[in-house]
Amino acid sequence: MYRDDAIRILGIDTPEITEPDVGIFEDQPYGRDAADSTRALITRARRVEIAYDGRDIYQRRLAHIFVDGELLAVKLLGMGLAYENVSHFGDNGFPDLADRILQAAHDGPKPRFEPPHQWRKKHQKKPVAERTPTGARG
Repeated sequence: MYRDDAIRILGIDTPEITEPDVGIFEDQPYGRDAADSTRALITRARRVEIAYDGRDIYQRRLAHIFVDGELLAVKLLGMGLAYENVSHFGDNGFPDLADRILQAAHDGPKPRFEPPHQWRKKHQKKPVAERTPTGARG
């Protein structure tokens, strides 16, 4: 299961990295690049601010993150390391931030990897803890 302090960044979908607890058993291309870039942007920032908005199905905190006053989602979109998902999930009560994300997705480079939601459909498997034993009814 995810750590209690895990955060899912609102407004974007980045490529997957191995997470056996949720059925991801291999890295998606550019997944490590996105994770390392996110970590570096947060670690190098002088100021990090977080605007929380509930939890997702894996109990990760949902949030917008600002690094030195700039929206992290916009930075990752500008680096080509994310797809926007505001058009699918809505603005989560942050319409101004959603507009910034949509604009960054429009203006930024097209990511060089398959949209993560499509990649997950092909590669995500049930975690071992959720699999039904052979011959068992369930």
